[in-house]
Amino acid sequence: MVIVETKPFVSPQQVIKGMIPGVIVNENTYEPGREQSLLVRGLKSPLIYKSDLHNQQPLYILDGIPLIGDPPFVYDIKKYDNINIGPATNQFATSDMDNIKSIEVIKDPAILAQYGPLATNGVVLITTKKAVVGDRQISINSFLGSSLIESITPVNGDYENRFRSQFYAKYATSAQKLNYAGYLRDSTNTDYYGPTNWHKAYYDNSLTHNVNLSITGGSERANFKFYGGVNSLPGSAESTKLDRYNGVFYINMVPFKWLSLASMVNVTRLDRDRNKSFRDRYNETGYLPDVTTPLPPGGSVYQGFLNEYQKVIDNNINNMTKGYISLNFDILKNLSYKAQFSFDYNQSIRDVFWPTTLMETINFVSNYFGYNQRFNLTNRLNYKIDLTSNHSLSFDLGHVYWADKNKYNYATAYDGPSDFIKVNVVQVNASEGGYLSPVGFMTYRYTDDIEHKLSSFFGNVKYTYKDFLDINYTLRTDGSSNRTPDKRWYISSGLSAELDLLSFVKPSDNLNKLRLGASFARIGETFLTDQYAYGPQYRTDLGWDKEPNMISYNGFATVSRPYTMGWASWTSCSGN
Repeated sequence: MVIVETKPFVSPQQVIKGMIPGVIVNENTYEPGREQSLLVRGLKSPLIYKSDLHNQQPLYILDGIPLIGDPPFVYDIKKYDNINIGPATNQFATSDMDNIKSIEVIKDPAILAQYGPLATNGVVLITTKKAVVGDRQISINSFLGSSLIESITPVNGDYENRFRSQFYAKYATSAQKLNYAGYLRDSTNTDYYGPTNWHKAYYDNSLTHNVNLSITGGSERANFKFYGGVNSLPGSAESTKLDRYNGVFYINMVPFKWLSLASMVNVTRLDRDRNKSFRDRYNETGYLPDVTTPLPPGGSVYQGFLNEYQKVIDNNINNMTKGYISLNFDILKNLSYKAQFSFDYNQSIRDVFWPTTLMETINFVSNYFGYNQRFNLTNRLNYKIDLTSNHSLSFDLGHVYWADKNKYNYATAYDGPSDFIKVNVVQVNASEGGYLSPVGFMTYRYTDDIEHKLSSFFGNVKYTYKDFLDINYTLRTDGSSNRTPDKRWYISSGLSAELDLLSFVKPSDNLNKLRLGASFARIGETFLTDQYAYGPQYRTDLGWDKEPNMISYNGFATVSRPYTMGWASWTSCSGN
């Protein structure tokens, strides 16, 4: 478990990075708020496409709410899948770090079996700071920091030429020498052999600030907490930035001794200023120009590029809301029942326009709108019994129902009439031909949605002997709508044991915990798409090589074999 207080991180992944054995966090860029990957106990399958990495991310749970992220199809419709087609913002960076109490990563297979098939890649438990009983407390916290430029020594064409020449002189053939980089041939070219000061326009010192307000108080019977925060988290390069606006409201009530109620609503907005990377732009447009000649290292040329970039529109917005309401019934002394309903909804919007001056006389516009929603209903019955003063048993029976939906609408358009027309204009006259057809742009539209229902029944028994021995066994069955009706249900189980070894060693001030544990689980993993729910399906590669947007070969419909993707049944994950 990692305690988060007073640490100005952007996301849970940054908090965990380097803190927990067996957990790997990848941050591919310097951009604040960009999506990050987290792997628990390594890879379970090869990474061929970016969606393969996406499919191996853990389940994030915030105060008992299982969070939902983008589905794999945000990577699948583009030829180049290094980023997804939406804002590509970290959707789990929704909470202000000042309101998070702790983050825990669960790797034990037997415990993962208790969370079900969506937890096969691990679980990240995020716990926020709850309401405090007592007199009303008002807290205002703020910090101001800076992202400073590191010492940078840029080089020009002279350095590059001298570095290359020694290898060309020794190893290059005559043909290779004739194909030597053209921009390095002329040493009088001041664009490449002149002063190198591009970094002065690329990097910049920036200020980071955060302001949050917390109000909490109440009695044992009823208490509340309100939390609101504003974060501005800039990067030190390319004017990247993440602005986060977060509000949370908690209410807890105990109307009767045998009944308690807890609720929470969390609302977040993320605005992100992205980088100006050529790679990301070419990925979005699906177009690769001639890049054999790089931008000159002189600051005047790069500044000219930045001046043209002022014409660009690149809006990236995420609106998110999540919450829960929980009822706890103390039926008997050792018998309790808990019912919880939770929801998570996140909305992603991206609007892009690149002018002709950046696109070799062809402008480009794209619009993305997508949302992900999850409803969860959990019912759990718990019974505890003390066999003797040293032996105890705990039984859990329950049912969990999940309902997920992912939907997006995405459109791209090329070669508009003017850089001053930055929207996809359509024919609005219903009496004319081509009603609602694009005017002036070459337009391509993509839309899709998937739904997933998951119903789970589970039982758990835990035996405890003093603080010396714990044995835990879980048995569950899960039914997924993403599978064919005849193979919809899957039975999984998990077993673990933990022994306190301090009982066998001499007490020491330097050793306060020493436990030995072993666990095993067999967990069914659901499909992340509903395309197999109606039986076997196959896809062939039609059209140009590796171009998913081409649906025919040279305009003629064709059928080709062999199939490159087919149907499979449940996959299972075991661990110890």
